[in-house]
Amino acid sequence: MKTHELLEDQESKRESYLTRIIESRAPRKIIIAGPGTGKTFAFGKVLRNSGESDNLAITFIRKLVADMECELDDYAEVKTFHAYCKKLLHAKTGRFELVPFLTAVIESDANLLHTGYMDFDTKFQTLQETSKEVRFYLRRGDYYNAVSFNDSVFRLYQLIRDNRYELPELNQIVVDEFQDFNPLEVAFIEELEKRSPVLIVGDDDQAVYRARNSSPDFLRQKYHSGEYEIFELPFCSRCPSVVVDATNAFIEKIIEAGAFESRIERPFVPYFEGKKYENSTYPKLIEATTTTVQTLGKFITTQIKEIPEAEIAESHKDDYPTVLVVGQRQYLNSLHKHLSGVFSNVEFSQSKDSGYTYTDHYVCTFQTELGFNKA
Repeated sequence: MKTHELLEDQESKRESYLTRIIESRAPRKIIIAGPGTGKTFAFGKVLRNSGESDNLAITFIRKLVADMECELDDYAEVKTFHAYCKKLLHAKTGRFELVPFLTAVIESDANLLHTGYMDFDTKFQTLQETSKEVRFYLRRGDYYNAVSFNDSVFRLYQLIRDNRYELPELNQIVVDEFQDFNPLEVAFIEELEKRSPVLIVGDDDQAVYRARNSSPDFLRQKYHSGEYEIFELPFCSRCPSVVVDATNAFIEKIIEAGAFESRIERPFVPYFEGKKYENSTYPKLIEATTTTVQTLGKFITTQIKEIPEAEIAESHKDDYPTVLVVGQRQYLNSLHKHLSGVFSNVEFSQSKDSGYTYTDHYVCTFQTELGFNKA
């Protein structure tokens, strides 16, 4: 369907996209969809429609687990990828303790023994099964009677692949954020597919974990393999239309410059139903150039003070940040100090282990109280 056709009769068109997913009986399905298009809602419908409770939803992001549990209610067990693997491994062996810092301990052991072994996580993530590093790590893990994240998945994967552990057969498995999976995790999902129907959900535009050997190419390979029924969710109801239009224009410019050659083409349009207020209140993006961080801080302060009280109350009620500021850390440090002197409840978080593609980008969240000093 062409983009201009998606801008008309949107409510019924959105329902038809959703109905096609729900009614599909294909054992292997993929949903390709951008942010704010209702992916969680869609696979919640799939699980509810199954009429069974023997379902599993796997997400890569811990923060999404609580949201998904609320959305899916009793229709599915919701786990992070590593939590699910830990559960199965413990059921099989019953002896390993999960120790997140185990890799640091084993790296120290390797240095003390002058082995020259390093980069253990990469060896696991890229399935280098015969490497000396992997063998050394597994022996040390046995010695400590402990596992960490990557080796726990690796151990379980080998047990399943070598027919030493039989996966449970489930009614439906949903795998979210597949664009952020690495070779080890992809191989594990492929073992799950041999026993149960799997719905993969992803967006190759949102791949952010390349530092852990993840790649959106695995999602693209499955998309083009012919082994999956393909679905789309084109309507973004999260953002005003100006944000969606700017996103599409940005992607188009990148493609014109010769990048994104392997990107999965998909429609992404603003959903206008019930969005009159947002689109009329925020019809434009503001581009402002400042010469100093102090000036930038004053500009951001002014913009925050112009946020309507009703929107602040809504953000508190629905438990999401009122304002999100993203930038390079050298600027965010100064901005944090400036804004903390003006507003209450200013949170500054610097991710320690996300491994984003843009490694110098951090998130500064300003969740402003209703009682702030509003001009």
